Amino acid sequence: MHICLVSRVILAHGVRGGMEQHAALLLRELQKRGHRFSIITTRLPANVEPGASVAQRTWYLESTPAIRYSRLWWRESARAIACLNDEDPIDLIWSQSAGAFGYLEQRSEDVPPVVAIMHGTPLGELTGSLRSWKIHPSPRTTALVGLYLWRWLYEGRRWRHVIPKLAAIVAVSEHVAQGIARLWKSSREQIQIVPNGIDLERFAPSPVTRAAMRRKLEVGDNELAVMATGRLAMEKGFQFLLKAIVNLPQLRLFVLGHGKYGRLLQRQAQKLGLEKRVRFLGHVPHDELPDYLNAGDLFAFTSILEEAFPLSVIEAMGVGLPIVATRVGGVPAAIEDGAQGLLVPPGQVRPLRDALASLAASPALRARLGRAARRKAEARFSVERMVEATESVFQLAAARR
Repeated sequence: MHICLVSRVILAHGVRGGMEQHAALLLRELQKRGHRFSIITTRLPANVEPGASVAQRTWYLESTPAIRYSRLWWRESARAIACLNDEDPIDLIWSQSAGAFGYLEQRSEDVPPVVAIMHGTPLGELTGSLRSWKIHPSPRTTALVGLYLWRWLYEGRRWRHVIPKLAAIVAVSEHVAQGIARLWKSSREQIQIVPNGIDLERFAPSPVTRAAMRRKLEVGDNELAVMATGRLAMEKGFQFLLKAIVNLPQLRLFVLGHGKYGRLLQRQAQKLGLEKRVRFLGHVPHDELPDYLNAGDLFAFTSILEEAFPLSVIEAMGVGLPIVATRVGGVPAAIEDGAQGLLVPPGQVRPLRDALASLAASPALRARLGRAARRKAEARFSVERMVEATESVFQLAAARR
């Protein structure tokens, strides 16, 4: 099939979030199965150079603002899809989130079917921003609430007549599927749940890599390494993790990621007297991430957002790490409390500290949860399973044209 991916942001924009990693992995694996791809996306930021295209062709719409949705994006992306279809007929349009919804508003009969892969909803964004505001009221969180309230009111209404035009909706978790059905009154027959998948050959336990990386990171024999990955933003909850490890001296924290909140987190670590026990490693290339995770004894995920289905959590599961995670969004679909890890309420230090202390005190518990995490990743979150299920949805949608 000739598939056109329509997304406001891809890895080439310099954004390394879970949604962007998911799209790149899925596209790469579908290409291996013989499918041909074109990409339509927003222009690149001014400081970003275009890299090698991951598809046969990539159209950066230069008149549109980089990375974000806009009126220009809805209009120009619809025009670009029509032009591409005239040049090289499209069998299926893959809308990454709402990427192709502008086209759906204008579409006529007998045009390529559209399948949307949804990583969340405007209502989920609003719920997460309200939680952030309650935990930490500030001008920034107030602005986020305003932004997501506008999206919920505006986009929720705007897309209600667009959603029924989708040939199918792929939700990355049951939590997202329920949100879509509730917000847009979609039938569950239209929604297919396909969890994110990872390359389990790369994200796998490796004693050799573990020993080498622990030497590199200078982790002592009597120390336990807590790994945490993600964008350094207030709503990702790293500030609670710093407070939680203060009275757990055997724990060392390694934070992998970058963001505007990084300097504030470093200052917080200094004020808490943690400068010798916390290392901010900055952005780590995705290819190197399995090596760093292998150095860990446990993994912490502390987001206070309504996370759809965090890729970072299942990557840590693949490496066989026991998880301490906040009970938000689709996280419980990956981690069952007491089975593959421990779940805690978002934004609360004491339960987080207690969970970390429980794992720190019991090598047997860490080993049991880590083995169970790896088994579940193998059973449910392989890239092969994700690709096969997504390909099946795409093929059925194209066949119904």
